[in-house]
Amino acid sequence: LDAAFENRGVLPPEQLIATTLQTYGVMGVKFGQLLASRPEIEQRYPALYQALAHLKDAANPVSVHEFMRVVLNNRALRESDLVIVGRAGSASIKGVFEGVLDGEEVMIKARRLDAGKELAREQSDFETLEQALAPALNRHFHLTEVPKLGARALRAIRLEVDFPNEVRNARELADSIGRGPLAATITVPEIRDRYLDPNTIVERK
Repeated sequence: LDAAFENRGVLPPEQLIATTLQTYGVMGVKFGQLLASRPEIEQRYPALYQALAHLKDAANPVSVHEFMRVVLNNRALRESDLVIVGRAGSASIKGVFEGVLDGEEVMIKARRLDAGKELAREQSDFETLEQALAPALNRHFHLTEVPKLGARALRAIRLEVDFPNEVRNARELADSIGRGPLAATITVPEIRDRYLDPNTIVERK
């Protein structure tokens, strides 16, 4: 990074930071997105902001094959009549698929079976990068809270793949809306309890 600032690098320093973070999977991408969300980055370092604002996970998204591994690991889904219609969205740790389950249109959120191990591995790799990157970010962009941002990135990712927590939040939201004035205008997807497990959430469309 220091070499890039001295014009000896192949990439501009801002792009080098973004490219490096992207290679570290969801941890690196989430860290970059948190950096880009800081107002001073957009105001004082627009080139860095532009490089980080649209970071996406470079890892392969959850494939249909991996999705089917999750389905086969879920006894209730395994014993049901399921037709996969298509992919609604996917990242490297979890994906969302549209389907018809026992004649009912549903959305199925699936977390990779090895998501916990994968995240632990990415965390370890990212912590090594963070130690090397923090001094340069401080020198060139006056960022002194890199370790705190790294911790925030990890917490955010853990929440994103914490399906039991997502279910609790969805039910609390549904209960709150159902008792308020927004009940007639906002619909919270209905979660199908029969198919719940730590790696799967099934919602009625």
